[in-house]
Amino acid sequence: MVRSSQLFLGACSGLVCLVLFVGCATMQSQWQTAERRNTVEAYEKFLERYPNTGFADQASERIDSLRFMEIVKLEELYWYEEFLKRHPDSRYADRARAAADSLRVQAVKNAYRIDVYENFLRCYPNGKFSDEARENLRNLKAQIETVELAARKVLPEGADVVVNFRPHLPEPPELEVSAPLVEGSSADDESPYVRGDYGTKEKLTWLVKYRSAQILKSIASESKLPDVSRIVIQIRHGVRESVFSVPIVGVDRATTIYEVSIPLDRLKAQNWSSIDLKSVMELWNEEVNLIPELDINWILK
Repeated sequence: MVRSSQLFLGACSGLVCLVLFVGCATMQSQWQTAERRNTVEAYEKFLERYPNTGFADQASERIDSLRFMEIVKLEELYWYEEFLKRHPDSRYADRARAAADSLRVQAVKNAYRIDVYENFLRCYPNGKFSDEARENLRNLKAQIETVELAARKVLPEGADVVVNFRPHLPEPPELEVSAPLVEGSSADDESPYVRGDYGTKEKLTWLVKYRSAQILKSIASESKLPDVSRIVIQIRHGVRESVFSVPIVGVDRATTIYEVSIPLDRLKAQNWSSIDLKSVMELWNEEVNLIPELDINWILK
């Protein structure tokens, strides 16, 4: 009887050992499969089946690493921010924050806009890159002010000059200068649009070219030009957008009717102290010319 019990216990022990051995072998095989596939999905599937095994920590670390590496490949601010939202305690969280900060600052730099810098500094007044952002903002304001002053030298007093830097990645930005064709409205004039007296489209075309050349020469004559890929000059004029093809009924808008551009290298190759305006006109590329499409009688005068 004792011998039978011993035999039974021995058989059970052997069976348990066999089950454990088979289980370990299966787990080892599943782990090797997950390693061979080396994907987030494979390691997650392994953890679902074996959450409390010796491989669980390794599987979690591999998942963390793979997720972060996917974000690094994308190199986009949005995905770093999403990673931090979903995995704030990841061992890669500090690296993700540093990368997000760097991309955020680069996005601000690439915008070349005062309001974007100011918004960044409101959100991160004491951040790692705040001092650099403040310095860049000061430089940007100084560059815009210099260009505005140069343009105003050849424009009637009070003319509304708008200066912007337009992103042109991967090249440096474009410098865009927008100005009215002539005087602009007087203090007692209800119309906000520029005025002029043009008999023909040919005369209007000559005037916009003359104004463009004046502005371009004044800006190019500055001793230090901004680091840009090209300079764009836009000439605005009030234009009535007719309703139902009836010119007398419509909406009046200040519209860019003429636009030219000139690459910076071509700009730097000229002697701007002696060049005449007609020669300036031969240097640029004409980008926009709405004058042929205008009804000269309904351009605001």
